[in-house]
Amino acid sequence: MKKLLVLAFVSLASVLTGCVGNIQYGDFAPAESLVVEFIADDAVSQLAEIYPAAHTSFEMDPKSLGVLGAALETRMRDSGFAVSYTEGREFNYIFDVLTENRFRLTLDLEDSKFSRLYSSETTPQGTQIEAVSKWTVFNKEF
Repeated sequence: MKKLLVLAFVSLASVLTGCVGNIQYGDFAPAESLVVEFIADDAVSQLAEIYPAAHTSFEMDPKSLGVLGAALETRMRDSGFAVSYTEGREFNYIFDVLTENRFRLTLDLEDSKFSRLYSSETTPQGTQIEAVSKWTVFNKEF
């Protein structure tokens, strides 16, 4: 019985460790196209403030690209960044929903992470989108 309990504990610990180690990237929030366009433009503007567009290449994983990822790729290319699926500075993102009208975008690059909150509201005049936080930056240490 004791061996069975130890085996169960070790198995559970292995499963939990495996879940923590595998970060899923991509779109986890359904959003209308105006929201996606606004967030993609804002994110690429942030990248352009930090990285020189004509001298920076990003590597994106095509398997994790959702609607926002495709918009990010297009905006990055339009802004002068090189985008590849095989080489360049590692670029991943997580786009998720916090509440019905609150979204979070996290850009996960080789050396840092950037995160920002957004809000959308539908009014008679149309959809209003705004950033409701400043960019939070976390520099990774190696």
